Amino acid sequence: MKMKTIISSLVLALTLTLSATAQTTNIIPTNAPTPLPPGAPTPPANFFATIQSYLTSVDTNYTWISNRLEVAAGGDYLGGLQWANYLSGQYDFGRWDLESKLRNLGIGGAIQSVEGGGGYTVIQDGSLKLQGSVLLGYDFNRNAMLLEPQVVLKKKATRNTYLELGIGVPVWLQKPMNTRPNIFIGAGFTY
Repeated sequence: MKMKTIISSLVLALTLTLSATAQTTNIIPTNAPTPLPPGAPTPPANFFATIQSYLTSVDTNYTWISNRLEVAAGGDYLGGLQWANYLSGQYDFGRWDLESKLRNLGIGGAIQSVEGGGGYTVIQDGSLKLQGSVLLGYDFNRNAMLLEPQVVLKKKATRNTYLELGIGVPVWLQKPMNTRPNIFIGAGFTY
């Protein structure tokens, strides 16, 4: 009987000692990354993880509520044409908007297309805004009418500036039909 009590006391004392030691020391799990030694250069951050973190974080200091006019410029990757520049403008009526877009091929290059249309803001939370729209216009390279549904994610960088990332699928109203989306990225101002 005494032996059982002594063994139980030793197990209890050992358990308490190990739990107290684990709380006061830094025990690194086997699957955790090894910490860097002091003064070692930090490895570069993953570019795509940084962009994802930035575009999906919400900053409540900036909102879209008081903005009515948005003007943006950026680059647009068009399937078959490579990169084009774009200039866009948008006027907001609450969650609905009217917008226009002008694309040109290179700096000082020929105008590729002119579009206009409307859209709706699906999500508007703090500094983030996700909107869908449909633009109708004319493509000068193909001499054809153009219909382009697009989705744009906008994130305020400051009170009156924002970054945008979007995807659209231009559909020319003639043969051959387009099956490749275009991806665009830009920066803009709000008023």
